[in-house]
Amino acid sequence: MIESGDCKFVGSVISLKGGASARVLNVREDKISILNLDGSYKECYYEDIQYVWTP
Repeated sequence: MIESGDCKFVGSVISLKGGASARVLNVREDKISILNLDGSYKECYYEDIQYVWTP
């Protein structure tokens, strides 16, 4: 389980609620900067994450 401020999953691919997948670029407090697999940049929150894919 990931917690607010947890940056150990930077670089991992995540699945967001709603079906999108993205790569985690940066974590700052409770905001997560991600790059969607379609190439668009976005910010989300921990509660938006459904699953973290770890290498």
